[in-house]
Amino acid sequence: MLYMHSYTYRGQPLERAARKCREYGYDGLELVTLHYDRNAPATTIPEAARVARAAGSRIAVVDFSASVIVEDQAQRQAAIEHLTQIIRLAGQIGAEGVNGSIGSLVGPDLNNWSENGSRIAVPAHYERATEAYQKLSEVAAEAGVWISFEVHMNTPHDTAASARKLLDLIDRPNVIGNLDPGNMYAVADAEPIAESVEILGPRLGYVHLKNCRALAGGFDYTWPLDFGDIDYFQGLQAVVRSGYSGPYCIEYCGKGDPSIPAQRDAAYFREIMGELEN
Repeated sequence: MLYMHSYTYRGQPLERAARKCREYGYDGLELVTLHYDRNAPATTIPEAARVARAAGSRIAVVDFSASVIVEDQAQRQAAIEHLTQIIRLAGQIGAEGVNGSIGSLVGPDLNNWSENGSRIAVPAHYERATEAYQKLSEVAAEAGVWISFEVHMNTPHDTAASARKLLDLIDRPNVIGNLDPGNMYAVADAEPIAESVEILGPRLGYVHLKNCRALAGGFDYTWPLDFGDIDYFQGLQAVVRSGYSGPYCIEYCGKGDPSIPAQRDAAYFREIMGELEN
């Protein structure tokens, strides 16, 4: 399965994202939190599903955002209650999973991705997340969805190794890792794709695809999959050779009209996968 991340169309109506998703042959959308109201998920997530269906697509994955690693117990409990609602709503609209993080973890510089996240995490952060998601995994099982943690900068799971550590602590089959090489490219000690696939092993259950380039001391994400610093032929080859058979999701994070890279990226992905299957 190949999904389109609705973040690709951030700042634009979900209806356009869903329509282009269908036109370009994607199998569904990952619904970013920008396309539903986090303060009113009970009405806006089902409405998003309705919009997607009317455009000939569907919501396959629902994003979530809530921190279960803060010190304050009341805040953690509120986050768990919010996540419980998101998970149940995802199941009700027929989504396959929910995707997000256990929470952000940053030091003095929010934008210094290589010095935040797992580098400043302490055992308590992983312990709180383990306690929360062992409970939430039961909610997900009842709802018939999986939970994925995106390997993402500024989180305690910003490398394959730190994500595997977290997933092993939680140790639930429906709590999986989401490999995102584009995010990892901007984190200095994150692993290359082939090594990441090996590290995540059976915990790998979802794959995000975006490209970027290191430019002028920063990272620029205005690049299609076939034209950034990341070689996605070799990357996808490593994923396929590992025996992975789960879904993929393309997430364009750059500027300009997203329809151009959205169409181009889907075609490029299919070309590579066809070559790898032969």
